[in-house]
Amino acid sequence: MSPPLLPRAAIVLVSTLCLASAGLGLTTASAEDPPVEPPPCVSPICLDNLPYGPDALHQMDIYPVAAGRAPVVVVVHGGGWFGGEKEGVYRVAEELSAAGFAVFNIDYRLAVGPPGAAGSLSGAPDETDDLNQTDDIALAVQWIIANGAQYGADVSHISLIGGSSGAQLVALAGQLINKTRGPGTIRSVVEMSGPMDFDTMVHPGGPGTLNNEIGDGMPAYLGCPVADCTEAQLKGPSPLYNIDPTNPAFLLVNGDAEMNPAQQATILHDALIAAGESSTLDIVTGTAGRKHGFSLFPSEDTEIIAFLKTAGAPTFTVDDPSLTEGNSGTRSLTFTVTLTGDSDLDPSAVDYATGDGTASAGIDYVATSGTLNFAAGPSPRAQTVTVTIKGDTTVETDETVLLTLGGRRIMKQKNAQGQGTILTDDDGDFQPPTVTKKTPPPNRQGVAVGTNVTAAFSEPVQGFSNTTFTLKDSAGNVIPAGVTYNATTLLATLDPIAKLAADTRYTATLTGGTSAIRDMAGNGLATTAWTFLTGPKPKVTAKAPASGAIGVSRTANVTVNFNEPVIAVSDTTFTLTTVTGAVAALVSQSGTTNQWILDPIQSLAANTSYTVTVTGGPSAIRDIAGNPLVTTKWTFQTGA
Repeated sequence: MSPPLLPRAAIVLVSTLCLASAGLGLTTASAEDPPVEPPPCVSPICLDNLPYGPDALHQMDIYPVAAGRAPVVVVVHGGGWFGGEKEGVYRVAEELSAAGFAVFNIDYRLAVGPPGAAGSLSGAPDETDDLNQTDDIALAVQWIIANGAQYGADVSHISLIGGSSGAQLVALAGQLINKTRGPGTIRSVVEMSGPMDFDTMVHPGGPGTLNNEIGDGMPAYLGCPVADCTEAQLKGPSPLYNIDPTNPAFLLVNGDAEMNPAQQATILHDALIAAGESSTLDIVTGTAGRKHGFSLFPSEDTEIIAFLKTAGAPTFTVDDPSLTEGNSGTRSLTFTVTLTGDSDLDPSAVDYATGDGTASAGIDYVATSGTLNFAAGPSPRAQTVTVTIKGDTTVETDETVLLTLGGRRIMKQKNAQGQGTILTDDDGDFQPPTVTKKTPPPNRQGVAVGTNVTAAFSEPVQGFSNTTFTLKDSAGNVIPAGVTYNATTLLATLDPIAKLAADTRYTATLTGGTSAIRDMAGNGLATTAWTFLTGPKPKVTAKAPASGAIGVSRTANVTVNFNEPVIAVSDTTFTLTTVTGAVAALVSQSGTTNQWILDPIQSLAANTSYTVTVTGGPSAIRDIAGNPLVTTKWTFQTGA
């Protein structure tokens, strides 16, 4: 049975997998530092050879934290996928420990070549044998999640770091773990000089070309002589072809004149950015640019350590409050600033400042600015900012005042500005119309492709056309549609000419203004937009054992097939239970198919009824587009 992918935590995996001549077959002059006789792993600074799994190579050295808790770094040794041992990377483990991480330096099972020979084992995720090096990494992390607290590990903070062929392993492991366990399980990945695309490594000039400098390590890992590898064998374990919205943040480090082409880092960086994912590119130049893998670590350690501590920074959001102005005196408009996604060990701070929307500082409100300091504690945490509003009797419309958040940790964050509304209580019809109901509702999933889009209003409105009520697909294309308005029901309807596309996110927009959608007094609607996702939702198409089956083998696996690719299948969303509790099992995907396998760790009990539960939902099993599966259950009974 393959070890399971791990649950959510906060760990940094470090792998040096030196890309030596036996690995890529390239010059080793600029590879890892020459071997150094390691010092002993001495307690209490280091605890050696603790087992984390059933194999003799499933061992780790632990560098615990003396007091409190710290983010975890798991150091994974290198050797071109088929060699090396953890003692070869103790210097990296020691430096990360000194930098404040709880460090776990692991051994793992190695690939055996040549491909096809008796006893050969590939390290890539495939069905050819029981060896999967990324699953070994996952197994180590799972052990740390369960046991790390006693060594000072803050298992709410997971990052991975690897050098050379180890960079490929940690990049792929980060992607696969998040795909299986859900986004955010792995917080970030640092890859140093790793092959991110085996296809371009093997065929550097395109199809029909061959890199003749590749040695024994890569074929051993892939399970095929590189000249004979299929496209699937090359792309399947390549991080470039495993990008999806669940990916962790990446820091990609490569020398500009080293053995691993810098293109390997840049192509993954460009693809991540194009997909809207987080990526930072560090191409090292000068003398250091000729170094490879973890030989780059001494020159880049400051940036790497800072990235590992801060990547996946917390999110600050601010709400949109409102209050009635009043005719005299002052009133307090209160904004709430919320911090989420932070480690409960870290204090945080955010700057804030008011600004004019349609209201004017000094006339309608009192400007203010400052800094909110959030003490360490469980997330989410919230604080308030109070803005003084000045009352008057001037006949005017509702006005707005802005509260903007700023500072180093606000970059790339949404909802970092709140809009407070000062509601007028003066005479005159200055109130703009509002939307009271939207269908499909905002963020609705699994919407039928034949659905119309409608909006109801708070009062009679005018100004509807196919330019003021629009529907666009995720590429920004306007969907041809007819637009009508019922003055009796105050309902506007957008009726697409053709059925909508399946599994597609659409944005409906109502454009307001004095010459667009407005009430009969001419007050413009505030332009509003919302999104929804068309279906269909994923379905279970096959399951084994069948529902109601009897006499089932006690060593049988449970399988479930879906009609499309899904994410978040894990040992918490794909479960097997009896009346006495849950059955311990490993959950894995059958290659790249839509079949998932639940493999009980022990043989099932005889003549016993078992219940299989496949749990769907917005944060459980869902398709790539985000449509949730409907939770499915069935039972079967074992034989003697």
